[in-house]
Amino acid sequence: MSQETPIPDKLYFKIGEVCEITGVKQHVLRYWESEFRILSPQRASSRQRLYRRADVDNVLRIKRLLKEEGFTISGAKKLLARERRQGKGAVPGPADLSRAASATAAVVEPELAASGETVAAESRARPPMVGSDQSAADPRQLPLPVAGAHARKVFGGLKQELLDLKKILER
Repeated sequence: MSQETPIPDKLYFKIGEVCEITGVKQHVLRYWESEFRILSPQRASSRQRLYRRADVDNVLRIKRLLKEEGFTISGAKKLLARERRQGKGAVPGPADLSRAASATAAVVEPELAASGETVAAESRARPPMVGSDQSAADPRQLPLPVAGAHARKVFGGLKQELLDLKKILER
C-alpha cells in the first residue's frame, strides 16, 4: 500500500492539503468530484473548495479502489453506491467520536455554565470503543449526560442540525 501522510486533526482542508495527504493531483480530485457523489467539498465564500475529514477519507478510499484494487471508475461507483444502500458507508471511529464530543462540550459547557446547569461527569468519559459490549447498547437507553431543560434544548437543536446535515449528505 502506498504511503499517505497522516490526516491532521482539523475541520477543513484546502485542495492542496488534500493533495499532499492523499498523493492525488488537483485535477484528478476535481475530476473525481464530477464522477463520485460522495465527494462534494463545501465552498468558501471565495469559491475555494473546503474538504472535510470525511471527504479526505473518501478520496483515500476511491484512490485505493482505483489504483490498488484495480477497479474502473464505473466499478468503483457501483461498489460505493451498493455500500451506501446497504449502510456500509464510512462509519466514524472512536477518534472521530471523541473529537465530536470535545467540540460539542466546548460549545455547550459555557452556555450551560451561564444558565447554572452543568454537564454530568459521565458525559466527559471517553465514548465506548467499537466492538466493546457498550457499543452495542441502544443509544436511546443510555443515561442522558446533561440535566436540565436548557441542556435538552441545546442538544435537541444540535440533534436537528445533525439530522439536516445527514439529509444533505445523503443526496
